[in-house]
Amino acid sequence: MKPVKNILFLAIVGSVAACGGGGGDGSTTSGPSAANSATVSAFLTDNLAVDYSEVWVTVYSVTAENAASQTVTVFDDAAGKVVNLATLVNIGELLNTITLPVGRYDDFTVTLANTIQLVSKTGVTSTASFGANGDHATIRVDGDLNVASGQATSFALDFDLAQFTLNPATGVVTPVVVYKDRDDVSRFSSSTAEIEGVIQSAGNGSFTIVPRNSGVAVTVNYDSATLLYDDETRRILTDTSTLAPGVRVEVDGDFDQSRLILTASRISFEDESASSSDPSANRLMEVEGVVQSFDGSTLVVDVRDADFLPPANALTIANVTNAAFHDSSLAQLQSSGQWVELKGLWDGSSFTAVMVEIETESDDSSAESDDDSDSDDLR
Repeated sequence: MKPVKNILFLAIVGSVAACGGGGGDGSTTSGPSAANSATVSAFLTDNLAVDYSEVWVTVYSVTAENAASQTVTVFDDAAGKVVNLATLVNIGELLNTITLPVGRYDDFTVTLANTIQLVSKTGVTSTASFGANGDHATIRVDGDLNVASGQATSFALDFDLAQFTLNPATGVVTPVVVYKDRDDVSRFSSSTAEIEGVIQSAGNGSFTIVPRNSGVAVTVNYDSATLLYDDETRRILTDTSTLAPGVRVEVDGDFDQSRLILTASRISFEDESASSSDPSANRLMEVEGVVQSFDGSTLVVDVRDADFLPPANALTIANVTNAAFHDSSLAQLQSSGQWVELKGLWDGSSFTAVMVEIETESDDSSAESDDDSDSDDLR
């Protein structure tokens, strides 16, 4: 598995535009001023499961409640963020950027889809639930987040798969989520981010972007090794002059949560006509995983990370021979064992590739070492 991805966190860092939240009566308040707020980094993390190679959930929102029973939104996505919990170990993936009003937050709520998809070590996929009534499930987590004026801080919500229990008779999973403080977050090995938004300002080798549904700008640094890809024309680009104010992009890379700086490995120019809220939109999705087989035309991938919930452990990829390859070629695609990243079209049942990246042999060998060292278990 790819080293940067096989141990993974969800990270939420920065500022929510409307961070005033509902009180006990459901009323709303205005957002905090700079004098009585601070930047907060929130992470979802996990211990790795061995019985299940993949544990897929969909996260819709994360909220925090202060001592005055005022609730603020940390993350909110009506479409849901699909997450493979079995990869959430020791690396952060940015969800959002928020600023919170000063105060102590001791009650956190995570809202997820009521379904959880489990993939055994032998590749058998099964579906369980969190036992809630309806399509959504909520998990309450006790914490102790103190936000002081102007002082950046962070916390993590740990999806501890080693303590999850599954009742095979009912198909109900009982989750355990543990609050982690700033010191725990500081020990993360690294953080990654995928930010979608509009460029606010641009310079030589960098630009600023405000993430979607957010209010705090993130600085993006890029260089000649950064992949530039146009989702609309489906072409790899070399001209960085297109990185201009007003342009909508999606950026992937390594994230420095203390300085709000993202070092980009890939920048995609978004198709303005394709809205993530419209399921019929011609929007490119992403898939990452290990090649199970490739016969020269048909590619089958063991999916480890995706923008959507894969229907099974193995996903057949169409159109690989006609896709664009970044820093590699179709001739380098091996019959098995390689880590690949793909952008393409997902129609709910099939994936059509339009861009392919192949990991290097050194990355693959490092990943194998990481896989051998995994020891925790979902029981």
